[in-house]
Amino acid sequence: MQVNKNPQIALLGNPNSGKTAVFNQLTGMSQKVSNYPGVTVEKHVGKIRLSNKDYDLIDFPGIYGIIPNSLDEEIVCKEIYNWCIDKESRPDLIVCVLDSNNISRNLYLATQIIELGIPTIFALNMIDLLQSSNKQIDANLLKEKLGAYDIVTCCALNSKGLIDLTQSIKGFFNSDSINPQASSILDEKTASCLSELKDFFIKKGLSSSQSELYAINAVSNSKSLDLFEKDDKKSLELLIDSSEKRLAEKKITAKSLNSIIRYTYLEKLFDKHTILSDYREVKEKSFTEKIDKYMTHPILGTGIFLSLLFTIFWTLFKFAEYPMNLVDSLMGAIKDFSAQIIPDGIIQDLVVNGILEGIGGIVIFIPQILILMFSLKFLEDTGYMARASFLMDRFMSKIGLHGGSVLPLMSGYACAIPGIMAARTIDDWKERLITILILPLTSCTARLPVYVIMITAFVDDATTQTFLFMLMYLLGTVTAIIVAKILSFFLKEKTNPSFIMELPTYKKPILKTLIIDAYSKTKSFVVDAGKIIFAISIILWALASFPKNEKGNINIENSYVGYIGQAIEPAISPMGFDWKIGIGLITSFAARETFVSTMSTIYGIDDDDENSLKENIAKDYSLLIAISVMVFYVYAAQCMSTFAIVKRETNTWKWPIFMIFYMTALAYLGSTLVYQVGYIMGYA
Repeated sequence: MQVNKNPQIALLGNPNSGKTAVFNQLTGMSQKVSNYPGVTVEKHVGKIRLSNKDYDLIDFPGIYGIIPNSLDEEIVCKEIYNWCIDKESRPDLIVCVLDSNNISRNLYLATQIIELGIPTIFALNMIDLLQSSNKQIDANLLKEKLGAYDIVTCCALNSKGLIDLTQSIKGFFNSDSINPQASSILDEKTASCLSELKDFFIKKGLSSSQSELYAINAVSNSKSLDLFEKDDKKSLELLIDSSEKRLAEKKITAKSLNSIIRYTYLEKLFDKHTILSDYREVKEKSFTEKIDKYMTHPILGTGIFLSLLFTIFWTLFKFAEYPMNLVDSLMGAIKDFSAQIIPDGIIQDLVVNGILEGIGGIVIFIPQILILMFSLKFLEDTGYMARASFLMDRFMSKIGLHGGSVLPLMSGYACAIPGIMAARTIDDWKERLITILILPLTSCTARLPVYVIMITAFVDDATTQTFLFMLMYLLGTVTAIIVAKILSFFLKEKTNPSFIMELPTYKKPILKTLIIDAYSKTKSFVVDAGKIIFAISIILWALASFPKNEKGNINIENSYVGYIGQAIEPAISPMGFDWKIGIGLITSFAARETFVSTMSTIYGIDDDDENSLKENIAKDYSLLIAISVMVFYVYAAQCMSTFAIVKRETNTWKWPIFMIFYMTALAYLGSTLVYQVGYIMGYA
């Protein structure tokens, strides 16, 4: 066969089949992550080298069939349909990963992949779990009955069988094998009802087996129309109506046709042939079934869930502190070194206080995001994340969301950015959007410096300090719940109120996969959001550095940002703020934690001299104003990297702008209410 210079291998499979684990084991760090054009679904492309030749391995998001049920699936299903109508876009080979422990359900997708007519190798993953339960799959017999090029058993966890898989791939590209035509799975009666639909697809350039595949799916699922061009939809709607009437006359249910045909076919396949052998004398409950008795229990399961969340957050606060301090010290050393080698002047000021300060504002979050993304991937790969969503679904449904929103929202307590990125797992666009819009209301660690400096400046008692600290977190959480309920009434986006969650078997996660995933998502944050926060930091530096006085020194009160602070003082005075706090509000627009360093600069105090800063805050302000400041920061939209990620995830500036508007309004009204009520009560 004629082999292209860079052979393309498509990696497909069900969600939770271990497909991405296979991808990571085969490609290692030799992969790149991008987005499909116009959407935020990630595209992973890696390279594998076999016998001194490179092959491109493309890891597509998991699908259950060729008709989509989510944004991720829609992208993949459109790509697959494009393979059918455009032979040039087809991959040279498909590697379809199947979960050996759920072989019957996974073969529902496998039968559809075979009908595409593209050479396919099936990788029966997690074969070790199947064998440990005293079961066995006859891979050779299954290969014969499906008509696949090859079927390989493997275990991505310990790399067992992956050499066999790479040898099979290499063997395919070194052979002249012809892919056999898939046989029809329709009986004559059903085939006659779908003949017009099948002819339509044949005229579009599809093969007989491909046309039959899409004809079956077209009458089975109304979402199939989303795959086709606008000009084809009207013709298809008429043909689907005609086919449904014919099926109804013969007492065949159209909406369940695809499932009935395929599972009936698979049932006969397994009944007639010993493909799956079960050697167990007594059918015992699996480990997953035993442990789910506790993990999904309404009371005990919720307690376990909250304990796990506490552990993750404790880990974040405990272990992220040291690398964050290390990063901060490293950036400080780099700035000191830069100040020494660059002559005094505007260039030094720009590099040290503008560019490097901006970079420092980006990289300081890396330890947090790495730990959080590692932890979330750990929960996902073990199979626990699905249980957490299942547990919280009942409560979340009362505020217009469902269980899929739980972990993204919990992630926001560490950093809103990975939480927003984690919202990709929510299939329904309306619920995903609401989750994204309320997520920044959960108090992230960037707010901690503000809370700590304001509380400790006025309160010495540890119990009271803890109470005020927890009160800020509770305020953000309760407000997020209320806003979610309001948004669920007003947003007119398409919605699917049902929540279907597959509970996969518990698995031991692969350390390599966890590291690669955490690295990939952290890199995405630094590169994508970093571009915007980097630019904003330079702009803020320019505003705070000019104009200089006659001696060439900077007086921040008389700088452009100082003028702005004094200009907005009348507007912020109802909250109890003066021009100094006003400047802090402006500079912290890029990142909330810069408020403390800004206040230090205004008072002419070194950033490390925290006690002196506390003394000055205690001297110039009151506890009421400190609480007002904290309430403002609970609500305020002050994180440019968050807005950048929201724009990236929604593919429009409309929702980041809406977020800025409603959160700023909440911050202003909440802070004003706190200060004015406190002032009337005599606490000023």
